[in-house]
Amino acid sequence: LAWLAALGWGLYNAYLAGTTGQSTGKKMAGTRLVRAQDGQVIGGGAGIGRAFVHIVDGIPCYLGYLWPLWDKQRQTFADKIMSTLVIKA
Repeated sequence: LAWLAALGWGLYNAYLAGTTGQSTGKKMAGTRLVRAQDGQVIGGGAGIGRAFVHIVDGIPCYLGYLWPLWDKQRQTFADKIMSTLVIKA
């Protein structure tokens, strides 16, 4: 039951990030998720899809999560695939 609750919470946060630009964590950190092309929110479905694409960040020894440290646009591999940016709110 706890696994199901955790999955539900994760999907809800991904949907929230897609529709409003801010998940619970992004709201606390003062950041927003936007499309790279126009700065608009990406939508709920794309937000959930981006959460699943984060699997790619972990494949090469979690290098994708560290990639923003030296990337010019501060994007993870998932952000590059989905054409999204995490910016200061």
